[in-house]
Amino acid sequence: MPFLGAAANITSTKRKYNGLRLGYEVSEALAANLKPSPKDKKNLPRTSLLFERTVRRAALLKHLKQLLPDRERTPSPLLAILSALPFDLYITTNYDRLLERALSDRQPYVVVQTDQGVEGRADLDEWSAAPLETRRPLIYKIHGTFLDEKDEVDRSPLIVTEDDYISLLTILRSPEHGVPPLVTSRLARNTLLFLGYSLEDWDFRAIYKVLVDSHPDKRFMPGSYSVQKAPPKFWMDFWREKGVEILDEDVYAFAEELGRAYFGPHWKPPEVPGGA
Repeated sequence: MPFLGAAANITSTKRKYNGLRLGYEVSEALAANLKPSPKDKKNLPRTSLLFERTVRRAALLKHLKQLLPDRERTPSPLLAILSALPFDLYITTNYDRLLERALSDRQPYVVVQTDQGVEGRADLDEWSAAPLETRRPLIYKIHGTFLDEKDEVDRSPLIVTEDDYISLLTILRSPEHGVPPLVTSRLARNTLLFLGYSLEDWDFRAIYKVLVDSHPDKRFMPGSYSVQKAPPKFWMDFWREKGVEILDEDVYAFAEELGRAYFGPHWKPPEVPGGA
């Protein structure tokens, strides 16, 4: 089951793909607007909190959309391949809507987690009731999503500041307001494939701790995998002890191998517009 992070849309000169900034790059860009400058310019939750306290929430959201212009980008080579595979559940911590566009032909349901609860429970119920062979895919956006403004005030429900994360973590295990039980049960039964993450990031470790590490059936869950280029040995050992095997590989090269494994050795990855 795919679990997607920011590097799922990383720019690739080799594949002529113009993608989106990574979290630390967004943080550095926000930090450039702050005086005094934050000590840790790559810490997006902390930088976002400082930015929000300086210019308020609406300005923070406006800047994030400018730094992550998903409407000006096409889905990445990774998303193009994953959307063609028969997954029925995709989990992502990304705010952008490139995954929705990649899956548009399959008319995905979109369920959004906020720090107040889950938006889209009716779609979740409809998805779970549909026969597996005809079921449309579900995207569960665990850190919120960008929205198109309906008026002058942007109300995109993002989990981005430290306070947002704290609020989210207090409700995440709540069946009523946190991760829907249907999603939790799938986490327990499926091999997770983490794509686009740096597994040493504290925000990802916190989510993993709540969703997977503390699951009552953790001992019986299948092993999981993460794809990360040149991971430090410490973190490879750290995650192996938790049942996550890190594969040292480029995420786009891995996706192409996955496509060939499923479609056959003569399959070729789809061309993705959007030259880098």
